[in-house]
Amino acid sequence: MERVNISLIVFVVLLLSFIVVIPEGLSEDIKLFLISMTIILPTLYFRNLYKKMDDLVFKIERIPLMDVNEVTEGVPFSGEGVVEAENTINSPHTNTPCVYYHYVIEEYRRTGKSSTWTVTKNEVNYVPFYIKDRRGNRIKVEPKGIDKDMSEFSFPISSKYFAQKQYYSEIDGTYTVRYKSLQTGFLESKKRASEYVLKPGQKVYVIGMVKKNENGEMVVVEDNDWPLIISLKTKDEYIDEFRKGESVLFWSHIILSIGYTLFIISLISFGILNLLLFVPAFLIGNGFILGSTLFTTYNRIIELEERCKNALSTVEIELKRRAELIPQLVNVVKGYKEYESTVQKLLTEVRTHVVLSSSESKGLNSVSSLIANIEKYPEIKASEQFKNLMTELTDTEERIAQTRELYNKTALRYNNMISQFPTSLIALIARKKKKDFLNFENM
Repeated sequence: MERVNISLIVFVVLLLSFIVVIPEGLSEDIKLFLISMTIILPTLYFRNLYKKMDDLVFKIERIPLMDVNEVTEGVPFSGEGVVEAENTINSPHTNTPCVYYHYVIEEYRRTGKSSTWTVTKNEVNYVPFYIKDRRGNRIKVEPKGIDKDMSEFSFPISSKYFAQKQYYSEIDGTYTVRYKSLQTGFLESKKRASEYVLKPGQKVYVIGMVKKNENGEMVVVEDNDWPLIISLKTKDEYIDEFRKGESVLFWSHIILSIGYTLFIISLISFGILNLLLFVPAFLIGNGFILGSTLFTTYNRIIELEERCKNALSTVEIELKRRAELIPQLVNVVKGYKEYESTVQKLLTEVRTHVVLSSSESKGLNSVSSLIANIEKYPEIKASEQFKNLMTELTDTEERIAQTRELYNKTALRYNNMISQFPTSLIALIARKKKKDFLNFENM
């Protein structure tokens, strides 16, 4: 998945502008025109790319972390665990047992007056592996379709990648060697190697679609609608890294305004545009950019508002799920007369406070009391059905916390946007108000 931020845009624009200025023989008029294009085109590209990636990241953000016991065919899996492998491959340079490697050899070559490092070997290999969750359960991961890693080297083009439909799949790992000089005998050659691997035992975050393979085994794979992402970062770290680029949506308009101004100056220098028309062209073009800024900002406010509603509905779904699990626990412990009255009382409290309200903490306390009381009865705990229900209840409580955090993060971004100048002016005109945070006790 591409990471886009304003620093990247500025770097690319300055680099391309510098390249345009260097050639001799080009007139100043042509250079000015080319510079305006190197500002406008990359900025439009990266802005649209960020928007596309932002939509995908929110889809990822919405899915709570799961354990393997919660896996369902046809539903995306999002979980953290440890890499395990029944079979491994050895990396070419360091002979490291791994489930994935990317091996690159570069040679220092002279081309004309300049010398550069040129890739002479670019090799990728992998095997299916497992993710083991905190409970010791495992799910298989099939890396086929991975089209990028974080090694800073491009993937080799091969026929096995041509069929892919999803272009955002990526894998994260660690370097065993990076830019290590290769030697021949006692003489150092002008070659260097880099090797990037994913090893068993590394803790990773994984998201992808769950499907059954030919053996009926659940496998996490790439899908047309869902990329396969394997990262050494946690889910929160992965998403937070992407969110650093949020300012792109605003500042890209400023850069476009600069590029457009240079563009009309170049048209005047070519004689295509009359000097007397500079002011009208400047005002009309930048007025259009300003209108686009206002339109984009308003749409962004509405988008974040809808995401808040979406996140809130996810919290409510998990709360309802928790309420449905409590009666099932009650049925398991029926027959224990001494305990049944306590369970019924706690169940009533949970049902009363399961909706989002100021008394949500009472519902949470009731669940905690329910679990604490059941812990006193070993014979109930020994029931397989009870253990399964308790696992579901624990998972549900964790998802409630995760979805609440998602809502609060989204609400924070929304509140910041409508509070900060100049977007606060648009929010004021649109009569947008700040969202309250969900601040439940004991969650």
